[in-house]
Amino acid sequence: MPGVDPDEATARALFDWCMERLAYYKAPGYVLFCESLPTTGTQKVQKTLIFEPDTDPTKEYGCIDLRSAKRRGG
Repeated sequence: MPGVDPDEATARALFDWCMERLAYYKAPGYVLFCESLPTTGTQKVQKTLIFEPDTDPTKEYGCIDLRSAKRRGG
């Protein structure tokens, strides 16, 4: 996204926004910023093309692990 720094502070802000509005289990555990996403002709994301088969996304450069911040709200 132009004008946005792909850093831990931005990932945390995105995570906090999700935690305020989504169910606990729907909030992301990891955030990985990328330049673009592969899409179909109708602009749907082709999830199977984001990573090569047998690739662990959590090992990708720039992947920010936020699992420790996930706590059930009350």
